[in-house]
Amino acid sequence: MLNPTRRFQIKGFEEHDIEADMAQLAGMLVDRSWTCCQGFRLGDYLFLNDSFGENSAQEYAAIHEATRQQVETITFSWCTKDGAFELILRTLKGDFKPFTKPLPLQLDEENAHHHCMLCA
Repeated sequence: MLNPTRRFQIKGFEEHDIEADMAQLAGMLVDRSWTCCQGFRLGDYLFLNDSFGENSAQEYAAIHEATRQQVETITFSWCTKDGAFELILRTLKGDFKPFTKPLPLQLDEENAHHHCMLCA
């Protein structure tokens, strides 16, 4: 992860239908650029924006939330929706193994995040 000290605003999913949530997340990450403080929680994983800026390639660190270890880096702006869906599925299935020590993540739930210099 290039930006481990960044503070992230985390949007979670309801998980009533995990496949629909994966499809929604894939579309959200492929179709638009997000502020650099944006993160998403799906299942046991966080997808944290690790981009250099909103106008650069949208690169996300896939982090196992309980261990806070990174398992993959995914450049969603280079993916199709189907490709993004497949990478999210593989992440949630545990196909990728941790390759970092636990990261010192700073996470705010969506409604608790105050505007920061990355989202202002």
